[in-house]
Amino acid sequence: MNTFSPEEPFSAIPEYVAPHFTWHRFAAIQIWIFVLFLIYTSVEELNARLGDGELMKILFTRRSREMKSDGLCGIAVNQIVSKRSSKKQQMQRTKKGAHPVLQMRTQVLDERLEDAFRD
Repeated sequence: MNTFSPEEPFSAIPEYVAPHFTWHRFAAIQIWIFVLFLIYTSVEELNARLGDGELMKILFTRRSREMKSDGLCGIAVNQIVSKRSSKKQQMQRTKKGAHPVLQMRTQVLDERLEDAFRD
């Protein structure tokens, strides 16, 4: 086996790789990279759909005890509605962006939102 030499630093790579390479490991690494890519693109798409920074607020904001017992959707809706309806942070959206939020808020108040997710 060749040792490292400053004149040819990559000369020992083929001698090392040949006995250590396995197709099973190569395939597993390629599958893992593909799965990570799918997760990344899905999270990016969800973040774009919800609005910039909303996903971080939904997933990583501290919640009170009674909100922890609700489902994830209930928590998200309660958090968005309470923040936007308070005088500290008014809703600053276009009509096109505010319409889905208001539809969801109406469904929460009419207690129809859970039924939409169960269907």
